[in-house]
Amino acid sequence: MLKDLFNKKTVLSCQDINIRDPFILFEDDKYYMYGTRAKHFGIKVGGFDVYVSTDLKNWSAAHECFNSTAYDMNKEVNWAPEVHMVDGSFYMFATFTQESGLKGTCVLKSDSLLGPFVPHGDVLLTPAEWESLDGTLYV
Repeated sequence: MLKDLFNKKTVLSCQDINIRDPFILFEDDKYYMYGTRAKHFGIKVGGFDVYVSTDLKNWSAAHECFNSTAYDMNKEVNWAPEVHMVDGSFYMFATFTQESGLKGTCVLKSDSLLGPFVPHGDVLLTPAEWESLDGTLYV
């Protein structure tokens, strides 16, 4: 799948990419950049994309790595994804709006940096009655 991303005729520069809260993970000589879709920020953006680069200048086309609509997690805000590798799996920590309207940090899991990421465990890491933004991994 990674080969397919680079075989597309579209190679993006940093100026071509419209995301917020970028997070970059370096793995296997490649940079993987995740972020909040910025086109309609704050209005049910539908998930997260990943871009791949070997030099931090030229990036692949966007590849959807998580579809929040498919898991009924697209209430309002999906933002600030971070990805960390633990024991050979990849975990995404991101903010989602809950049924109550409060925002919370959720965890998603994938065996690939390209996804697809899926909800993991209890999903919501923070107490449901808290407003919580931009969670991260703490070991």
